[in-house]
Amino acid sequence: MNKRNSGLIGRFRQHRLAVAAVLLLALAAMILSARRDREVNSLYAEAAGSPAQDSLLSKAAAKKLGAYGGAKATEALLAIALGNTPSDFVETRCEAIQSLHSRMNPQIAASLSALLKPHVPLLIRVEVSEALNTTSCNASCVGSTLHYLERVWWGDRDYEDRVVWPPEFRVFTRTEPEDHNRLRRNLYRVLKANQIEAVPLLRDVYGLGSIAPSTFAVVVAAEANLANACGLLLRSETALDKTPPEQLQGPRAELKKSVLALDCR
Repeated sequence: MNKRNSGLIGRFRQHRLAVAAVLLLALAAMILSARRDREVNSLYAEAAGSPAQDSLLSKAAAKKLGAYGGAKATEALLAIALGNTPSDFVETRCEAIQSLHSRMNPQIAASLSALLKPHVPLLIRVEVSEALNTTSCNASCVGSTLHYLERVWWGDRDYEDRVVWPPEFRVFTRTEPEDHNRLRRNLYRVLKANQIEAVPLLRDVYGLGSIAPSTFAVVVAAEANLANACGLLLRSETALDKTPPEQLQGPRAELKKSVLALDCR
């Protein structure tokens, strides 16, 4: 056998070994991925459970699930957080929301912001407000934030404020004012951090900048310290100043108060 043939055989063997190594690595990756998927499915099933499942076991499973990365685990955690499961334990849902913190993106934030509704338990609303402060909030997310704040501002009472408990249970079910304050502060921070999305919504949805702005929009712009809304506040104030009060009602006093609070010029 000459040197040329010997070299060709050697290279062929090396090529075969390389191909075999790649195939072995791919097979190992497939086995590990399948095993991982089974573990994620098992933890999800344990966390989602059934109505009779133990809440502590459900929460523990959700916490373990949070240690897994990847889209499948994220989707499972999001389903738990949104309550799209047979079991609906508040503690488990809060655990799932906490686990989503490290992998938050605008799409996840927008999905979680849908939980900002008066009928959703207070603990979940607070946990969502904490999560929204860890990532950018897109227009859909900001819209949900504003919608919830508007509903409460106009008097739509939260679930915990509507439940009538027997006197002997009220001490255990009392709504804590500090939780409501924390929730409001968090949501105001979300609006302030995402003014680029918030201010156009105040204009297009709530009429800020027009002659007939929503009183809510006027007030929340100042309370959330949205300096970018100054131009719209001044425009509405000017428009109303030119119109006699007997011809058109409007939040004149609120506009002046907000303009002053934000030091709009």
